[in-house]
Amino acid sequence: MTCAWVLAAASGPVAHAQEQPYRQNDAGGFRNVLPGGQGETVNALELAAAQGGSAPASYTDQLPMYTELLKAEPTLTAADLDKFFKDASFGAKPEDVVRTARPRAGVAILRDRYNVPHVYGQTRADTMFGAGYASAEDRLFLMDVLRHTGRGRLTELIGAGTNDANVVAARPGRPGQGDGERRDDRRPRSGGLPAAAARDRPDAARRRRAAPEDVDSWRGGGAHRRDLDGDNVYDEGPAVALMDAWWPRLLEASFKPVVGQRFMDETRKINPFISGPGPGGSAFGSGWWGYVDKDLRKLLGQRVRGPLSRGYCGRGRLTRCRSILVSTLRDAAIEVRGKYRVSNVDDVKVPATCKEGATPQECDQIEFTTAGAVSTPPIPWQDRPTFQQIVAVEGRR
Repeated sequence: MTCAWVLAAASGPVAHAQEQPYRQNDAGGFRNVLPGGQGETVNALELAAAQGGSAPASYTDQLPMYTELLKAEPTLTAADLDKFFKDASFGAKPEDVVRTARPRAGVAILRDRYNVPHVYGQTRADTMFGAGYASAEDRLFLMDVLRHTGRGRLTELIGAGTNDANVVAARPGRPGQGDGERRDDRRPRSGGLPAAAARDRPDAARRRRAAPEDVDSWRGGGAHRRDLDGDNVYDEGPAVALMDAWWPRLLEASFKPVVGQRFMDETRKINPFISGPGPGGSAFGSGWWGYVDKDLRKLLGQRVRGPLSRGYCGRGRLTRCRSILVSTLRDAAIEVRGKYRVSNVDDVKVPATCKEGATPQECDQIEFTTAGAVSTPPIPWQDRPTFQQIVAVEGRR
């Protein structure tokens, strides 16, 4: 679904949102095109029609442009853009408006011939309400399924066959709504192994000044990379810094003795150790945590679905693996103390935002590309920050 928002200029009490003229304040217009299947969640009648071979119009009405664009790419010119992209400018041409909805005073939703909702609101609250209303028109069932799944209450919506999903979603330590966007996904269920190593080697743990329980406690609490009190310092910075320094060391020490350096290097070209937080926002889409998770759980004697063909950490021996965990964490703690210039890892302060444009980046922050005269300062990291709708603010709130 593509959606355009407009916040209309406020000029005293007005009963209805003021629809702005077509292409007003849009810097010369926009174009876009979507592949097939990007319309909306179908209703029962549309599903039945689709089974008979008649897909909903909004699933296929841009497909000819999209298909032909792939063929035209080598010789595409600016003059050809209107052949392969639909008009996505602010507002809608009067002749293209096929339906208008006013779900409440101060809100207007105009649907154009591609079923794109153009949302107008007299206030910001009106505009947000209209955007939610338009989204629900197109995908209410999917939204409700995801909402119930996130709360561990899917059974209420679909039935008793989803009990297992409820248990997984409600498991202690698992993030709920609004929690996962700042979570470090290197959270193997085998997190008890580092604590076991510390219990076996208490003296070594104290000398390290970085007990494995620190990382394990962070993992059990949700493994967040966040600054809740707004002081521009991560709330659990020491654990974040330790995990970032520990992870590559742990993987090298666990897997390289078994598979060799060349295999490690070639595999990392396809799947890096971690796709961590960075200026683009989205993170943890790939990485080796699945390998580590299965390897350590099998080593602990836990049930593993689709286990690896052999043991890697410590060549499959628990005592050796514990030594690897302890030694690599010790080395990580040394690196962290040096990087942050502290004598104790507990004193580490990991910034939520930092100097923009540094290479390598000194913190997790999201950075923006300035496309006009006004720039946007960096913001603290969150995973998958994309909000796939357009907001045009054309007046004061």
